[in-house]
This record gives sequence, C-alpha cells and structure tokens, in this order.
Amino acid sequence: MRGGRRRVGGRAADEPSLTREPPHRDRRAALWHARPMLRLLFTVAVAVWLGSNVCVSFLVAPVAHGNFPTAEARRFLRPLFPRYYRLGALCGFVALGMVLLGRASLTQEELMRLSLPVAVALVATLIGGEAILPRLRDLDGEDARFARLHQVSAMLNTTTLAALLLAVAGAVLR
Repeated sequence: MRGGRRRVGGRAADEPSLTREPPHRDRRAALWHARPMLRLLFTVAVAVWLGSNVCVSFLVAPVAHGNFPTAEARRFLRPLFPRYYRLGALCGFVALGMVLLGRASLTQEELMRLSLPVAVALVATLIGGEAILPRLRDLDGEDARFARLHQVSAMLNTTTLAALLLAVAGAVLR
C-alpha cells in the first residue's frame, strides 16, 4: 500500500475503474440493451391479441353466422371461444410483464401509456372468459338471459379492441 490507500487490481480502491461501471449502472446498461427486445415482445403480444380479436370478431363469427343455421354456428364457435379468451389473457400477461421488466427505463408517462390500455383489455378479457362465457354456455340461445349476456360479452370485446388499439398507439408514439 502506498500513501495509505488500499490497492485493488493495480489501482487504488477508491479510483474509478475504466473497464467496469458501478453495479447500478450495469443494471441500467443491461436494461438499455434489453429495451428493444422488451419492446418487440410487448408489440408482438399486443399484435397477436389484436389480430385474434379482429379475426374472430369480424371474420370467423360473422362468416359462421352468415353461412350456417344459428344452432350449427353456435356449435362451431363454442370450442373456439375458450381458446380465444386464453390467448387474450396470455398475450395480456406477456405484454404487462414486458412493461414491468422494462419499467426502470420508462418514464411515468410511457409506463401509463403502455400499461393502462393493456390492463383494461386484460380485465375485459378475463371478465368475458371467466365470468360471462361459462354463463353463456349454460344457457339456451333462445333464453332472454343469453341475449343480455351476449350483449355484455360484445361490449367487453369492443372495450378490448379499443384498448388494444390504444396500446398499439402508445407503443408507436414513443
């Protein structure tokens, strides 16, 4: 030891290292490099979710109801909806997870702009898949309660669609 300073690897212990950043900077640097991947995974999750919503709502369901008698259309669509809701929930949790992992590199405004629409869409999807869908399955299509629950389901689906469009806008406008 010269001059009372402890030496570490050929330099004084209190001198900054030229090759290594402090631990808190290492973490931020890692986030800086991970941010594009997190952003990509967020965007893919929201895009898959939005695509499935648009496909089922504007393509599959109308074609089924337009080409089959009502009972056959329902029988065709019945196995589709549990998978549709599971895919939406999975995509929602992935998207929120990516925001959570990257939150240290986001401003408060970015955090809200990305997470709030996804959270709204996820809540609507979970209510539709876990509360409304099982009740719809238990009812006959001619029951008035079926029509009311189907209307609520359609409103939740529209809410999901609008929230996902906001999530895409939030990701693009960064």
